[in-house]
Amino acid sequence: MNLVEHYIENVFSETDVTKEFEKSNGYAPHERIYLIDMDVNCYGVKERVQRCFFESELISAKKNGYYMA
Repeated sequence: MNLVEHYIENVFSETDVTKEFEKSNGYAPHERIYLIDMDVNCYGVKERVQRCFFESELISAKKNGYYMA
């Protein structure tokens, strides 16, 4: 499967879910985890999605305006 750009059009919320991850998995992740509620556009297909990002992935997605999925 090929990865394609998912352009972030609108962010509704950013929630830190690191503590929930630790509680459910029994160990701490190597960096913070965020649950993002957003509108994305992938080749004209617009949808509202919720996706988890590591902090470094989120910074990169915000800088570029898109993420690969």
